[in-house]
Amino acid sequence: MPLLPGRIVKTLYKKTISRILAVPSAERDFWNGYLDEIFATRLTKADLLSHFRTGRDTLNKYAFDRPGTTRWDGDVLIIGGALDPASTETDRNKLADFYPHARVCVIPGTGHTVGIQKPDEYAAIVRAFFDT
Repeated sequence: MPLLPGRIVKTLYKKTISRILAVPSAERDFWNGYLDEIFATRLTKADLLSHFRTGRDTLNKYAFDRPGTTRWDGDVLIIGGALDPASTETDRNKLADFYPHARVCVIPGTGHTVGIQKPDEYAAIVRAFFDT
């Protein structure tokens, strides 16, 4: 399989991340500028390869229904964004099934970066989890 030039790979990866963010239109310019900076000056070939390997390994090896896997009985906090296309309600439900004492919190109007998009609400949920 031929390798794609780094410029094309970065462009495709940036578009994918832009879709996952699902930010409100008022914040779109900020996030586009931020991604432009990261992809133009900070993201190396090694970074890209690492992200792709992690994604590949996650898709190929991560499962909640693997034979011999036991459920964990401890407390778990699952926070998700209602608009997150990368981690859907189905994914959150699978996690909650695997962790019977999980608390699932979905923050409306957020995508994959809940803690960045609504930091105060995110922090309050985390504090409440640890305070109980």
